[in-house]
Amino acid sequence: MAGRRSFAFAAIALIALAALGGCASPQPGRVDDSMVGYNRTFDTALAAMTDQRLTISENDRRQGRIVGNAAGSTLVTTLQPMLDGTVRVNFQAKGQAPADEALLTRVAGSYNARMAKLSLLPGLTGSGGGDTGPTPCPTGAAMCP
Repeated sequence: MAGRRSFAFAAIALIALAALGGCASPQPGRVDDSMVGYNRTFDTALAAMTDQRLTISENDRRQGRIVGNAAGSTLVTTLQPMLDGTVRVNFQAKGQAPADEALLTRVAGSYNARMAKLSLLPGLTGSGGGDTGPTPCPTGAAMCP
């Protein structure tokens, strides 16, 4: 009996370690797929780039490509419609400098903040930007903003 328990524990531990070993840090310019439609997603990505004071040198809605420049850094945003109706957005810095990486992180953060404002359910984002869950109304079961 004790042998089976230790075997089960060892098996669970190995599975957990294998799962953790396969985890990779997220790609810096990769954000969650958008479910609000192509045009709104494109506009949100463009606004996120202008939030970070990038000068837009290419703005091609049909091809799903936005190119912006700031202080010698170039950032390329691509949008790709997916078969399930979502839109995949990718921000990519052209250089390898730490400033490029910081710019990429700021633009992705601006994009995520703007997408959070488009949330379909009110109360999902707290005042600090963290997920807090729906806020119930004191007057009943409805959700309050």
